[in-house]
Amino acid sequence: GHRGEVQRVIRKKHVDGTYDPNRVYVIVAGANLVIKHQRSTGRVRTQTGRIEMEAPIHISNVMLVGGDNKPTRVGYEVAANGEKARIDRRSGNAV
Repeated sequence: GHRGEVQRVIRKKHVDGTYDPNRVYVIVAGANLVIKHQRSTGRVRTQTGRIEMEAPIHISNVMLVGGDNKPTRVGYEVAANGEKARIDRRSGNAV
């Protein structure tokens, strides 16, 4: 798949203003490229024509890249002092 840095996280809200955990999207640099057809609007000089841009991807379709440069899942481990830490499921190292 494509690899890139997460540029933005988009969290959608319910009508009552609370965040919906099932509607979380990310924009990843260089991934999910789409072409947007932009026409000029008014006097403001913006880029017009066919603009290539990144579209949002659902968070469930994105994986973290671990220290060995391979995709990995993230797990949680509770230390002896009660502190919760994220770990790399493939290698077991802290993220």
